[in-house]
Amino acid sequence: MALNREERKLLHHKSRKPTFGVNKPDPNEGKNGDISFRKIQGSGTVQYIKDNGNWLAISSSGNLPPQRQIIYSSSSSSSGTSSSVINHGDLLGLGDDNHTQYVHNTIARTITADHNFTGTPVFASPDINGGTIDAITSLTVANNVDIGSHDLRAATLTADGLTSGRVVFAGTNGVLSDDSDLTFSSDTLTATKIGAFTAAGAINFDNQDMTNVDIDSGAIDGTTIGANSQAAGDFTAIGAVAAGTIVGTTIDATTDFTIDGLIITADTITNDADLTIDGAGDIALSADGGNITMDDGTNTIFDFDVDNTKLTIHDDQDTGDKVEMTVSQHGAFTIASTDDDATAADITLDADGDVILDPHSDEVKIFKQGSDHGAKLIVRDSPAFIIHSGNGSSEGDLILRTEGNTIDMKSYVASGPTETTRISFKLDSTPELDATGDFKIDGSGDITLDSVDDFYVITNTNQIIKANTSGNIFFHAYLDNLNYNNYKLNVFGDTYHFTTGQADFKQNYTIVSFFDETVTHETYPS
Repeated sequence: MALNREERKLLHHKSRKPTFGVNKPDPNEGKNGDISFRKIQGSGTVQYIKDNGNWLAISSSGNLPPQRQIIYSSSSSSSGTSSSVINHGDLLGLGDDNHTQYVHNTIARTITADHNFTGTPVFASPDINGGTIDAITSLTVANNVDIGSHDLRAATLTADGLTSGRVVFAGTNGVLSDDSDLTFSSDTLTATKIGAFTAAGAINFDNQDMTNVDIDSGAIDGTTIGANSQAAGDFTAIGAVAAGTIVGTTIDATTDFTIDGLIITADTITNDADLTIDGAGDIALSADGGNITMDDGTNTIFDFDVDNTKLTIHDDQDTGDKVEMTVSQHGAFTIASTDDDATAADITLDADGDVILDPHSDEVKIFKQGSDHGAKLIVRDSPAFIIHSGNGSSEGDLILRTEGNTIDMKSYVASGPTETTRISFKLDSTPELDATGDFKIDGSGDITLDSVDDFYVITNTNQIIKANTSGNIFFHAYLDNLNYNNYKLNVFGDTYHFTTGQADFKQNYTIVSFFDETVTHETYPS
């Protein structure tokens, strides 16, 4: 910028030694009127003069400012005439002034009218403290520009330090920055990491994979979990505060809920392998319809009739063959077996220990099917045990039958334990009663031994007495035909009388006596 007259006069009076340096001098350096030459990027060497506390650039080795053109105009409000001075030589007091450029360096000026600068004027280090700059086509700065706490508005803003495709964000002190971990292309925003956020609306993940997800709350609706791949995991709680429970939670599937080969539908649970239900507590099955059934894939095998408190077990080969276990009033329990084709529905108790019948009443009853004929086992408070036959109103026979040849009656001593056969019934074609130990028949009335054929008394295998059907009684070894022994019937008491024939009741000594013979014997009387 060219100097006016006052500025040139001030410059002529100053003759101080200039200083040299790089970049614009600091306002705190030097005094008014000092000159400094500075190396400025883009402008070369710039000459500064300090005026009114500020350093003003007055010349440059780079783009020099053009020659100053002063236009003066005056006008009349009524005539509309005007005149102007376009050559500085025509200005008053400047006739001898032939400088090509002028610098305003001492006096502040206010320009109140519009000014047009033609060509490409260069303003070296201007200090614009107000107003507006409009319709400029290019603005190049040599250092950082701070517009303060004001708005900078433009249709587009290009930052050479940023990379295409990256999202711009404010860095330290508000510096616009970008990062390769946050990009935007077409309609896709890509971020390597996203911190905690709150979504204000629905998010569509478009079937994209989500890994290492920790969902701590909310709801998962209409979703297939593990449709493409599955992994093991534990639920702390779903809809409850107790670990491992699902409470107040609905798993809603249109057709089924599938876990590997396990399929749960609205009405069935099926599995392609073994299925185990393992409950640490109780397992309750509630059938309001009345039946819980278990089948082998085709036929019902177990039928729990919860309405009639009955369990039916069917044969898998013939479902008409079955066993029914029923509980009725007072806890009465019935086991009934059925063979729909015959009467072969046996019931077997096969215990790997004792079979114990412990009735709280006295009797254990055994009846023929359809009647009350049978036997009762009657238990007393004492160790006595009774076997009773009959139907309650009339007595019946008690028959002991064996397909073997012996029925034994044994004594038992628990302290041993010791078991001894005391009476043995031989049940072959010649029945026999054997006793171990002394044997005694003690009757409170008559004792009658009634034999259809002969009657024998034998001791130690020797026949001692024989009574035949003819009324004869034979003594001792009559079968041997060797009667070498004495045969006597003697009465030794003075009040006893042994007689034959009519009893005369006389006190005498009648004796029938045989004595030994060495060779032969004869039958009495002969």
